[in-house]
Amino acid sequence: IPKISAALLVLLTVTCTIVDVLGFMWLWGLTIDAVTVCYTVIAIGLAVDYSAHVGEAFMLSKADTKSGKVIDSLERIGSSVFNGAFSTFLAVVALSNSQTYIFRVFFRQFFLVTTIGAAHGLIVLPVLLSWLGPSSSFIS
Repeated sequence: IPKISAALLVLLTVTCTIVDVLGFMWLWGLTIDAVTVCYTVIAIGLAVDYSAHVGEAFMLSKADTKSGKVIDSLERIGSSVFNGAFSTFLAVVALSNSQTYIFRVFFRQFFLVTTIGAAHGLIVLPVLLSWLGPSSSFIS
């Protein structure tokens, strides 16, 4: 993302997603161990994915206003980001009743990162970009 203001907003939403996931881990009684750390690293990658695509689409939009850029970016990439989050959620929902610790942790963390990450990427980030995002585009 070539504009620092947009990149910082994407970074903010990713950071908020990870903080939220770690907070819910604490609420669910998950401790920091080798399993949770590995899944947290993977979760960071997914959180980046959801927000970065929306931020890039915002920067590549040819609309004149920030609100127009948000609408254009969500029209172009929003459904793909949602489908990615939803398909990830469907892939791990089968593990929700597992009795094995590794699978329970996997489900909980991926449930959190898909729901919270998608909400931050599809709701919070567009609002922040419409308020604080750059007004000029980057068209290559």
